[in-house]
Amino acid sequence: MLICIELVLGYAWRWGAGQTISFFGLLIPAPFAPLPHDTVVLFKTLHSWTAWLIIGLACGHALAALIHQHVLKDGVLARMLPNRARTAP
Repeated sequence: MLICIELVLGYAWRWGAGQTISFFGLLIPAPFAPLPHDTVVLFKTLHSWTAWLIIGLACGHALAALIHQHVLKDGVLARMLPNRARTAP
């Protein structure tokens, strides 16, 4: 969900500034007139904060996986592997 929000904010930021966006080589012009400067700055700020939130959540998720593997040693990562042999408890 956050990645979708990040995408929308990025497009709103660039289009709000009146810039054309390149999507896989296809140039997409802004579908609306340039927005006021304060609105563009708001989109840019929200885009930046959302990016840092995504990075923080990804790092926290990786850290939690490492804690489960090396500190708790509870086999959570092994249970996530596909096609592993099921063992009785």
